[in-house]
Amino acid sequence: MAAAERGVTPLEFMLALVADPTAPAELRLRAAMAAAPYVHDRAGARGRKHAAEEVAREAERGTDWERLLS
Repeated sequence: MAAAERGVTPLEFMLALVADPTAPAELRLRAAMAAAPYVHDRAGARGRKHAAEEVAREAERGTDWERLLS
């Protein structure tokens, strides 16, 4: 029976596998690595976005865009 038919998403299945202390460590590690992008932001992703927004704000200073966007 497919996981979706049981009401379990693939992500839920992987997270349950990660939490199962009886599962082999290698399998738990592979499940954790596969699930990580769906559970956590990439390291520094918010920082890069904030920095890009600041660069854009700085670039508009002293131009007609500054008056229009303010």
